[in-house]
Amino acid sequence: MTQNKAILIPNVGVFDGTSETLKKNMHVLVVDNKISKISATPIKVEPGTTVLKTTPDQVLIPGLIDSHYHLNASRISQANLMGQHESYMYAMTIAECENNLMQGVTTVRDMAGPLYGIQKAIDEGDLKGPRIYVCGPMISQIGGHGDFRSRGQSANDRVLMSGTCAVATGADGVMAEAREAMRLGANFVKIAISGGYASPTDPIMGCQFSLAEMKAAVEVATDYGTYVAAHGYSAEAVNRALDAGVMSIEHGHLIDVATMERMAKSGAWLSTQPFTDRSHPWFDDSQNAKMSQVADGCDLLFETAKKIPELNVAWGSDLFFSRDETDQHVAEQLCNRMQRWYTPAQALKLATGNAGRCCKLAGRCDPYPDKLGVIEEDAYADMLLVQGNPLEKLEIIGDRDNLKIIMKDGKIFKNTL
Repeated sequence: MTQNKAILIPNVGVFDGTSETLKKNMHVLVVDNKISKISATPIKVEPGTTVLKTTPDQVLIPGLIDSHYHLNASRISQANLMGQHESYMYAMTIAECENNLMQGVTTVRDMAGPLYGIQKAIDEGDLKGPRIYVCGPMISQIGGHGDFRSRGQSANDRVLMSGTCAVATGADGVMAEAREAMRLGANFVKIAISGGYASPTDPIMGCQFSLAEMKAAVEVATDYGTYVAAHGYSAEAVNRALDAGVMSIEHGHLIDVATMERMAKSGAWLSTQPFTDRSHPWFDDSQNAKMSQVADGCDLLFETAKKIPELNVAWGSDLFFSRDETDQHVAEQLCNRMQRWYTPAQALKLATGNAGRCCKLAGRCDPYPDKLGVIEEDAYADMLLVQGNPLEKLEIIGDRDNLKIIMKDGKIFKNTL
């Protein structure tokens, strides 16, 4: 890793994260950790500036942002997450942080886990990894999506899987868990409002948590100046969450058109994923049946979302329990699957500018208060340089060898020019 006060990236194409066109023959100057200047004409620089040896057929894009990831659960099996000492979980989380960064993911909204210390160590430069927005444990009702207790465990076992999930009952219980997460350093609150295919005891449709319980989570988040994100699939659950003031719906594959239109009017975000798999070898038959049901909803979800331009949509991957899958995180989940519904430019917007705006819901609790996911002046210098035009062939971003420069916070973590 190298660090320079000023770095010039001359004469390259630029995808800025907001438009769907490529700006050619642009010059970008980075000073410290920000983008200082973007110009269509050469930039005069001070002595000592590092000038990269770029060419016009290379393209600069914003660093990728995964709006729904599980850094502590992606490289290890569910059995190890539940049964191994928590030090193993943290070791694998650190490995996954670097794995994400080396795939060009410079920011992650982590959606369940006590990553407060890892976030701090990365920000202080002692670990390599993306910026992390931390929610602490996913808060679940008893028997809900976050309740992974065995049938022999007591209801007194409140915090599960080394702090990945927490079980709460009643508005007071939800409020207590949300406040504890914020006390420890969470940037937002996450709750589970419907079932999921990874959890063994709950149907995927229907609702979890009462309206009063959801409102309790929102009250805590609002008091801190941030927001609530909610794992949910069904229209019934999502509409109850919208009634409560939840601002980010995670997944949403089984909602209807009316619910998406309501989300667009309210300004809520749809943080969703290309769930096209119908089974996993580590799931039982009931879990795989739920997984298949979610995959069936993908076409309606994405095709409808494209027809509602006011709907805020961000890309996420939601990978867990598979090292092989996380090693192909960007190539498979963004570059391959998202092209079933989106052009390369549209897919990239969901994973850069859109996802960056989604992160900004954190408000007063945002650890990275400046612009993310865009190549604009005064934005964080989180950028990737690739060979070729990803707006013509998105797959080139998924090829690690084709990532010539990986820059985060103005620091170069990879340079193969």
